[in-house]
Amino acid sequence: FKPGEETAGFEAVRKATKYTRYGGDCYAYCMVAAGQADLVVEAGLKAYDIAALIPIIEKAGGLHRFIGWDGPILTDSGGYQIFSLAALASVTDDGVTFRSHIDGSAHSLTPEDVMRAQERLGSDVAMILDECPPGNADRATVSNAAERTARWAERAVHARTRSDQAVFGIVQG
Repeated sequence: FKPGEETAGFEAVRKATKYTRYGGDCYAYCMVAAGQADLVVEAGLKAYDIAALIPIIEKAGGLHRFIGWDGPILTDSGGYQIFSLAALASVTDDGVTFRSHIDGSAHSLTPEDVMRAQERLGSDVAMILDECPPGNADRATVSNAAERTARWAERAVHARTRSDQAVFGIVQG
């Protein structure tokens, strides 16, 4: 934007959206760019709104060129954000389906979808989708979540197409 155009551009976007929230920080904007679940729901966006950002960022040369950052970039899987929506989420061996607490719209994540999205965004480090059980969960629940996360990790690794991106699992607790 040229000086003055940024404000006009923001106002045009604000007027065209049904739900806006003031006060995003650099973390929030990076998470929007990375297409993660917490901001899909927090910003009231639909899955297609976020999904549309991925090809834009990809065509712009990835997150590094898009945000002008030469340092390392880590993108998250959204697993913890799903945990925060536990009352609205359903976890199966296939992945996670959850509903927006704002409008009830359905969203889903699979280990393969999460890996593909992070590859397309061009991050240096990608995190594998994980099931995050509550801190007070019994031993069997934690064990089942760890086993499911390990199976999801295998699926994510098989879905990988980039060898230059580091991939890590998440250890909760």
